Amino acid sequence: MSNFKFNVRAGEVSGCLICEVIGTLDITTAMEFEITTHKTIKQGNERLIFDFSQLDYINSQGLGALLSLHKVLDSGGGGLVIVSVAERCQRIFDITGLDKAISVYKDIAEALRKDPLFKVR
Repeated sequence: MSNFKFNVRAGEVSGCLICEVIGTLDITTAMEFEITTHKTIKQGNERLIFDFSQLDYINSQGLGALLSLHKVLDSGGGGLVIVSVAERCQRIFDITGLDKAISVYKDIAEALRKDPLFKVR
């Protein structure tokens, strides 16, 4: 059984969802993560905030799933940002330079304040 949980709640901005990713995002859970997120997108949600405060571990498969979702959302006029990366996962973000492809913020309030994705349309 995988150590993975995905919680979704409405965000402070209309059309924005906050997705809490809990546990691990690796070879055993990346596919489940993508399937769950694609279902969320198909329901008309095109602006996603991924809260990684409870993410224990992420590897290249997890990063690949994030980049794939980023491309899907970006091509449809939406997007995603990442917030609250736990210290235990920050190293892989630093090493890979993921923050150059996907915006990373310290918390949800900062993302909503700074990222153009969440400006009133």
